[in-house]
Amino acid sequence: MNHTTIRAIAIGVTAGAGVFAALLALVEYDPWHVVAEQIARRQLSPAERDELERLRIEQQDRDRRNRAYIETEQQRRAERDAAVAAGFNPDLLSTATVPVGDPHELTLADLVAEIEHAEQAYRHRDRGLLYPHREALHLEFTRRNDWQARMSVSRADQLRLDLAANRVQAARSQPLDYCPPPPMVCDGYSDFTGPDLADLDPENGW
Repeated sequence: MNHTTIRAIAIGVTAGAGVFAALLALVEYDPWHVVAEQIARRQLSPAERDELERLRIEQQDRDRRNRAYIETEQQRRAERDAAVAAGFNPDLLSTATVPVGDPHELTLADLVAEIEHAEQAYRHRDRGLLYPHREALHLEFTRRNDWQARMSVSRADQLRLDLAANRVQAARSQPLDYCPPPPMVCDGYSDFTGPDLADLDPENGW
């Protein structure tokens, strides 16, 4: 390939990139809409323009409050998630063949297997010990199955997440293994039903 051809290709690529950037700018800023808006505003009376400006300022204030609320909720959620994630206990893992310090390190298959194991153990063992670990595993799966996270994986992986979500839901929907307390046994003679009336003295009642 000679220098003339290379230069022509480079010029074509640069021109194409410039056109693409211009199209993005048109889509993002929509200058035609801005011009049409300005022309339409000039056709309104001063009172109507003032009212539109007032509404615009009110909308901006609402948008700022909404953004502040969303940011606050996101911060609170991040703090809650961090507290839940801290409950992960690698000593309670059952399928990991190598040391795991964080649930992020588990494959999807291992994570689902650990969730099923934790849910089963949670229903038959010390729930106080297993609950933080159980919730940390579920939080990790929720993070992977979030719609934003799913957008960054292949379609095949999305289908795997769908299958995994069904297994996780089934595991977490199992009823708790509740054992009722044994019946209370009273001290004394179990077959005693009271005094025999034939043995009572009719004069004093005993």
